[in-house]
Amino acid sequence: MYFVESAAMACYLGDHARLVTDKAAVVCAETGATLSYRELDDRSNRLAQYLHGLGLRRGERIAVILENNIRFFEIAWATLRSGLLLTTVNRHLTADGAAFIVNDCDARLVISSSAVGELAHGIAGQLTRCPHRLSMDGDLDGWGSYEQALATSTAEPLAEEWLGGAMLYSSGTTGRPKGVVRELPMRKVWEGLEPIRAAMISRFGWRATPSTCL
Repeated sequence: MYFVESAAMACYLGDHARLVTDKAAVVCAETGATLSYRELDDRSNRLAQYLHGLGLRRGERIAVILENNIRFFEIAWATLRSGLLLTTVNRHLTADGAAFIVNDCDARLVISSSAVGELAHGIAGQLTRCPHRLSMDGDLDGWGSYEQALATSTAEPLAEEWLGGAMLYSSGTTGRPKGVVRELPMRKVWEGLEPIRAAMISRFGWRATPSTCL
């Protein structure tokens, strides 16, 4: 792994966490809650380690069903630095619709919260192919604790941080939703961004500064 020495050159979360430690990486407009680069790096590393401990490896999938929640960024970064694919499930779906997507994407883990507890309870008995469940911001019967999962995991980066991605679903207006996934690139998360993203950062000057909104 290489390290950069300037925030202006940083693209990898670990570099931002080291160079601009306490600056806000995420700000929730509704509540004012913030997540610093150090916290985002630490917590996403812990979740990545937890996922690895479950046996998840490059190319496997997890799903998330959440309200607008600042913890989503931790989950997204954990999958990006684990070589995993993340499927986001619309919290406004019926239990049948949400369970279909979780099962169809072959998720090994689904993460939800007490804020969407009714939906989480509704899908629990229908998850025929998803062996692990975590909840945050309150307990859900039959679901493990997200915070406990992080607390029992190390904040050290994985030995191999393969670049992950997303598996997205269509709206299903002509039938069942259909999953769309691109082949994962054979590179590590710290080896640089895709050319189009790098060009956007260069053109618009997106950097880890107080004025950058994510």
